[in-house]
Amino acid sequence: MSDLDLMFKPIVLVTGFGPFLNHPLNASWEAVKLMNKESIEKKHNVELVQLEIPVTYENVDEFVPALWDTHEPKLMIHVGVSGIADSITLECQAHRKGYQRLDYFDKCPANHACPATGALRIKTRLDVEKICKEFNDDCPPETNAIVSLDAGRYLCEYIYYTSLSVDNTRTLFVHVPDVNKYKSEQTARALEVILDLCMKQITAMDAADSMTENLQSKCQVYLCEYIYYTSLSVDNTRTLFVHVPDVNKYKSEQTARALEVILDLCMKQITAMDAADSMTENLQSKCQV
Repeated sequence: MSDLDLMFKPIVLVTGFGPFLNHPLNASWEAVKLMNKESIEKKHNVELVQLEIPVTYENVDEFVPALWDTHEPKLMIHVGVSGIADSITLECQAHRKGYQRLDYFDKCPANHACPATGALRIKTRLDVEKICKEFNDDCPPETNAIVSLDAGRYLCEYIYYTSLSVDNTRTLFVHVPDVNKYKSEQTARALEVILDLCMKQITAMDAADSMTENLQSKCQVYLCEYIYYTSLSVDNTRTLFVHVPDVNKYKSEQTARALEVILDLCMKQITAMDAADSMTENLQSKCQV
């Protein structure tokens, strides 16, 4: 691990909502702020950032994309309270349209739609069913989890869609029961388990992606040398292979000009070789005569 890796650990972001309407004490933030930061950071070698988000569409539009840009989180978990929930509820998806309920400032988003760019419905690519099963197989005391396809078309679904539109491979929304059903400490322990299960999946995904990239890189190298050998076996006096940097290092126009120069230099050598061969043939012919 490099010094930079030690200095800049991956970020895990967990957000809860502030007070609104019948929830002057929002169970989501009360639980999020009780999550064991030190234990999580040590276990996963990450930096845990816990944030309270005001219950307004404008704040979500302003803060959430900025959080992604600033922190590039390895995992984003949004947490919200549900007055009707009796269980930890893992949300699978979010919609772009249909936000007609007024926020804390009595406002709705323009056209009742989330301005984030994306499909009408975006699903998280985390395996929510698996997270739910593993949670229930070994859940904290007096808690259980269920899976949901309806996040409520309010700020909870709105913030979920906003993050899913950025990266749906590492985003999850969790609805938690109110504090009169689950104590904040219970909910905090449940969120810690869910975070562990999400990190388990993300680590596996990242490892698979890394393996795929390595295989692709090796295949490219093998094919490059393979085609080079094939041509060299036909005529090694007029064959050359050139590896070029990717387009994020050299622009295509730069590489094209460089290849033109290389072609010119090769032709110069081949012309000289052909001239030398021709002279040799003429001398041999005269000698025979």
